Amino acid sequence: MLPLKGKALLSVAISVCFSGFLITASATVDVKILAVNDFHGQITIGQKVSNRPVGGAAVLASYLQAAQVGWGKKCNLVEVGDLVGASQPECALLQDEPAIMIMNYLNGKMPVIGTLGNHELDEGTSELTRLLKGGNHVNGPFLQNPWRGATFPVINANITDSASAMPVLYPFTIRYVPGNNVPIAFIGIVLKETPNMVSAKSVAGLRFSDEVKTINFYVSMLRDVMGIHAFVVLLHQGGNQPPYIGWTDTLKPGPSSDIVNLVSQFDDDVDVVCTAHSHSFTNAIVKNKNGHPMLVTQSNAKGTAFAEMILTVDEVTRDIVAKKAQIITTYGDAGPGLTPDLVVAAIVDTCVQRVLPLTARVVGTTKAAIVAAQNTAGESPLGDLIADAQRAAMGTDFCMMNPGGIRADLASGTITWGELYTIQPFSNYLVKISLTGQMVYDVLNQQWAGQPYVKMLEISGLSYTWDNNLPVGSKVVDVRKNRVSIDKSATYTVTVNNFLSTGGDNFIAFKNGTNPVTGPIDLDALVSFIKTLPQPIDYSISGRAIRLN
Repeated sequence: MLPLKGKALLSVAISVCFSGFLITASATVDVKILAVNDFHGQITIGQKVSNRPVGGAAVLASYLQAAQVGWGKKCNLVEVGDLVGASQPECALLQDEPAIMIMNYLNGKMPVIGTLGNHELDEGTSELTRLLKGGNHVNGPFLQNPWRGATFPVINANITDSASAMPVLYPFTIRYVPGNNVPIAFIGIVLKETPNMVSAKSVAGLRFSDEVKTINFYVSMLRDVMGIHAFVVLLHQGGNQPPYIGWTDTLKPGPSSDIVNLVSQFDDDVDVVCTAHSHSFTNAIVKNKNGHPMLVTQSNAKGTAFAEMILTVDEVTRDIVAKKAQIITTYGDAGPGLTPDLVVAAIVDTCVQRVLPLTARVVGTTKAAIVAAQNTAGESPLGDLIADAQRAAMGTDFCMMNPGGIRADLASGTITWGELYTIQPFSNYLVKISLTGQMVYDVLNQQWAGQPYVKMLEISGLSYTWDNNLPVGSKVVDVRKNRVSIDKSATYTVTVNNFLSTGGDNFIAFKNGTNPVTGPIDLDALVSFIKTLPQPIDYSISGRAIRLN
């Protein structure tokens, strides 16, 4: 059942925020949309693409303002979710307020529209409301006193209150074109699997509706009630596509089937779909099931790129009749990257200095980089290190860790606390539970079963063999402890984090664990473990996961 009807629907339609593109009337007019996604509070410099510096908030802001030149209020900036959450410490330790402040600053330069990603809900709706609406955090104030919240609209249509069935945010916003009076509606949507990606308590009392049904509902409603035919969907879900340079090219290989299958079900009046979540590249025309073409974009992540779209609006049909995009990398050694925005740079420098006593603390050293990338069997050197640290902290037989909780590689050389925070930014606490051997098999088989894509757990204290030719649910053929097959009827102690212990990432077998004992924060366990190791530390894959076929 969709969330709004009757008076409630009319109330939202009347309450929607209106603002405009300041242009003169003509048969058609071009407007520009800039899009960023999955910024994750990456405010500082230090990232590289093709061994060239990219990103950082001040560089990104300079690029966006350069792209606006000559367009004025005809240029809007959209932010497609995960602006905050899983952030670097310079932003996260200040409750991600710096990311909002930077977007507020850009909103003073060009109209901004935001939507929610899954990470906006990491700390629950109360903290999200505070971050958007204002008010000091219990550990604040940080850079503003009092914290004033977001100055730009943040929209979402498919998260509703379970009790009232009302949206938790405005579902859409509309931008009018003065002079020809053409409205363009923006609808915000987060992936419906969000409850599997954050802790259960963070989404308690919320309902996540199907993306397609929700989008089509609001498109139909806005078309019927307000005569709108131009729609831009801000969809925090995405696919993958081989990257290329330049404007939308229909001859290039298109995006992956997962995102195509989703957007192909959208209403014919949807013109543009700005996607996110997969931290990838997308610039394609995707046709829906009726053959209607939609422009679909995504610009990687963490401010390393943005999408620039030009849309042609017809004042008679009130529709977008042409559209194209290019994905622009925010190189720091060329173009606008040579003159980072001074206001944003000052905000970033203040953040860096505020947390420096903690982030600069040296924990250890590495012999070489320890990477998070998994091999074809599902094992990674950094995953091994983190799982070993968690098992040591809890003194259990085994440890299992979700790979999505590892957000960066560990570079070679000096290890700082800030670097480890960037790798594990969620502050999950560890939990010791008891599982039977059969339950261990069940958990490992859930790496394939019920997942939108394969999710291979990082492990410690056990090894296992799996056969890629066996059916989902039965791929694991042998699990061993100290090279001896485990007894399916015996009981073993297992360390997990609180996210997994409540069935996060669809690992529901963990919910059957018994005798839970709470331990330290995962980051503290990693810091303590690294200090105990011979320096410089060196980790490599040790054959914990073995793949057949």
